[in-house]
Amino acid sequence: MKDIDKGVNKDMDKNMDDDISFGEKKQKKFGKRMGIVFGSIIAVIVIFVLLLKLTPLDNVIVDWLFKPERGGTVETPKPDDGEEGELGISMKSETVFNFLIVGHDRAANLADFSVLVNFDTKKGTVNIMQIPRDTYVDYDGNWYHKINGVYGHYIDSSSENPELEGIAGYAKLLEDNLAVKIDYYAIMDLDQFVNIINVLGGVYMNVPQDLYYNDPNQNLHINLKAGWQTLDGNMSEQFVRYRATFPQGDIGRGNMQKVFMAALFKTVKEKVNLLNISDICSIINENLVTNMTTGDMIYFSNYAFKVDLKYVSMMTLPGRAATLDDGLSYYCMNREAVLRYINAYFNIFTDDVTEEEFDANRTFDCGGTIYSAPADSVENIVYDAEALSDGTEENLPPT
Repeated sequence: MKDIDKGVNKDMDKNMDDDISFGEKKQKKFGKRMGIVFGSIIAVIVIFVLLLKLTPLDNVIVDWLFKPERGGTVETPKPDDGEEGELGISMKSETVFNFLIVGHDRAANLADFSVLVNFDTKKGTVNIMQIPRDTYVDYDGNWYHKINGVYGHYIDSSSENPELEGIAGYAKLLEDNLAVKIDYYAIMDLDQFVNIINVLGGVYMNVPQDLYYNDPNQNLHINLKAGWQTLDGNMSEQFVRYRATFPQGDIGRGNMQKVFMAALFKTVKEKVNLLNISDICSIINENLVTNMTTGDMIYFSNYAFKVDLKYVSMMTLPGRAATLDDGLSYYCMNREAVLRYINAYFNIFTDDVTEEEFDANRTFDCGGTIYSAPADSVENIVYDAEALSDGTEENLPPT
């Protein structure tokens, strides 16, 4: 584990309300089928990615053939060109990009899994910040104030690609209020999560404790024993959904998902091969809507397979749980701590985002003391994926 740059307190604030419970107890169903043409393109991309893994291309060749044009909505001038973008500052580098990756509940159009990812292709570093699904947000006069509803709010049913409209709106809300440039975004259907893991032959990892939970109403049955083992698709789903005995509820589950993501990242790098690539192509065909082009995917894939786990950092949007006046439980962002995270890990501009620029409209202000409290009043721990993947108790995040 490592502290955020600029000295944010590493200690965990454990004073979360005991009676707070995150999320709704209902089974999530996911679904999305993509067109045959786009599916064929994805298949070609995955095959190309495999070739990159087996015989990585020279970076100069990839840059020349596939260097991406920036996406998103915030104007971004070229580095050191003397011009100003919408934030009034120039870019650090053409090799640093931000992504918003979302997993959604198709039935209710809820984005229950959201991560902001920063990828520096030159340095080979990846920063991943989980955004809790119950994060408070007040936007467009909407009555539903949990961030997992933003994606569904911006879906335009009259559009040729409603899902892309939804994720684009979500990305713009984060850009406008957190002052973070988001180049690319993707919405994933997680219904085939189990199949992906099975195709890979499972994920080898350490389950830190016995996990047992049984809820017939959700058709959720979790029964995992502690210790090193290979989790197949069903067992993996049990692991990432468990939260019953975690003191921090959804936050504890999110921390265990970090452990799983680290193990999965390692598994993908080791196990993608000619024997399973066809099945992986088919699953990807069912699960991805994005503003990335074919060339973009090839460019980032070439660099992604070269990233070392020790340069992958994972964190959670700093904040704490609270029950607000409407009687619902939310996750309230801490303004000072999140601003520090943005500047340290996700700011692609040369100047720091200022307090005046950050959440200027108080869109994330839940109205309590958590939002305006000092940064060290909430958890500010950053984990590296290599440490998480070793499975030792001292490197496991709190639950």
